[in-house]
Amino acid sequence: GITRRNGTKYAHVFKEKIPISKRMINVMYLREYSFLIVFSDINKQKTRIEVFINGEGNPVELGTIDVILDIDQFSYTTYQGAAYISFGINYPIWIVRIDPGQIQQLYQQNNLGNEEERKKLFHYDVFKVKGEIYDTEFSQRKMIGEVLFGTADEVNQKLNEAPKTQVETLRTNSLSIFEGRLWIFGTGKNIHEIWASSIGTMDEFNLAYHSLLEARNPLSAFAATFVSSTFDNVVWSIPFAKELLLGTTDGIYVLKTGDRTKDEFVNIHKDIDISVANIAPIICGKTIFFVEGDRKKIHSLYYSEEK
Repeated sequence: GITRRNGTKYAHVFKEKIPISKRMINVMYLREYSFLIVFSDINKQKTRIEVFINGEGNPVELGTIDVILDIDQFSYTTYQGAAYISFGINYPIWIVRIDPGQIQQLYQQNNLGNEEERKKLFHYDVFKVKGEIYDTEFSQRKMIGEVLFGTADEVNQKLNEAPKTQVETLRTNSLSIFEGRLWIFGTGKNIHEIWASSIGTMDEFNLAYHSLLEARNPLSAFAATFVSSTFDNVVWSIPFAKELLLGTTDGIYVLKTGDRTKDEFVNIHKDIDISVANIAPIICGKTIFFVEGDRKKIHSLYYSEEK
């Protein structure tokens, strides 16, 4: 989160009397506008949130949340000025963001040094799914197939009669941004479950579409599952080339967006039979480096457009 920053002169800013675990997230809103979100483990029960705006001034403390900052469980992704954070499967996903309409005001306040005004521009909360979700006993694939191939009125009548549940929060070990969506893997109830947002939000999530056009809309949020030979969580997920790689202890899976005309929301298959360790992979150019499950080997996976 602090690459390409001249941060040496700010070393004193985060100096505490005793060592404190921290995690930093760099959010690049525009090339001129960026801020660093800093999470600090203050007492093994609460985590402090601060922001460091544009590499200038002192950090602004936003507040604390009731989560434990476990370095091995912490993962995040950023999208359009917002940071989505997972503190592990035991906690819901959190979102830290700034109102896009306030971005100019943020830097005006930063120049004026008004900490309280800057603090009001940031928001942090649990990331929520809003909408009616069908119970797991009903086949989503069957429902979507009926929507695509049945008459809209008949299908919607059946779907509206089906039991639904209100989902507000999701939990995960890994989350990523891919193809303009926020992807969330493993929700606790079903570790093979995949949730995909609509442009970074889960508002009005509803699988009972009102029309065939809406059902085929690639911007619709959806849920899906994938199958593996073992019952393993997704350890990490990372966009690579034109695909999303999912690292599990069963191997590495490749995810692509599916063909909606063929009743396919997501296409996923295992591509590499190598288990992975709970260590974030690193991309350097066209190569991704990841650690094998035994933590004794580092593998490099090279991407070739021709192959």
